[in-house]
Amino acid sequence: SFDSYPRALLTLFEMATTEGWMSVMAAVVDGVAPGVSPIPNHKPWYSIFCVVHLIIGAFVLLNLIVGSIINNYNRIKNFGDGGSPLLTREQQDWIDTQKLVSQLKPKSRKVGPKHWLRASAYKIVIHPWFDVVITACIVGNMLAMMTRTHDNGPCYVAVMFYINLFFTTVFVSEAVVKLLGLGPRWYFTDGWNRFDITVTVLSVVMTGIDASDGSYLCKKVVNDGIPSLQILRTFRIARLFRL
Repeated sequence: SFDSYPRALLTLFEMATTEGWMSVMAAVVDGVAPGVSPIPNHKPWYSIFCVVHLIIGAFVLLNLIVGSIINNYNRIKNFGDGGSPLLTREQQDWIDTQKLVSQLKPKSRKVGPKHWLRASAYKIVIHPWFDVVITACIVGNMLAMMTRTHDNGPCYVAVMFYINLFFTTVFVSEAVVKLLGLGPRWYFTDGWNRFDITVTVLSVVMTGIDASDGSYLCKKVVNDGIPSLQILRTFRIARLFRL
């Protein structure tokens, strides 16, 4: 309101932030006199003042104030050798060191194991077609999941169960081959491998739940799995971002 000088300044400042300025303009235009009921559009020319104040206050003055603050901040930052003005030189060095440490990634395994079985698994893992086949299975699993609707018949549910069982078997085989070829140490150093093994275990659990519900039979299922768990299958598509 404009009943007092402090309230008027606060109202103008609120209008300058473009917060509720249209309501204030409507009240100004409808105002008649103190103690008199407002009349719609009583003084429409007062809206010109509100618009001019909004342009000058919001688009000029506030931008100048914000620009001045940013300029002073950059000046202080450059004065401190590019570091944060709120940190000492030792604190900034410690933060830079932690950033370098966090960016270091463990090296991948270059030499395969000596055991013949693990050596064979390692050759399969490092083969270029291994990731291609797994990626194709992920895409196929996603395409199969996209065909699901709310009114699927019992035979469709049975077919999808065996399709999901096939893909789950492929993903379990992938995890087993990688664990044999790379070993647990090098396997779990990769965040994508940890993600894959987690989703694979969840897929096995979901397959067991579907089997317990009788989804593999061509008959109507009373409880069609747990939707919240079945949504987790879609997280496997995130592996495509590795390409």
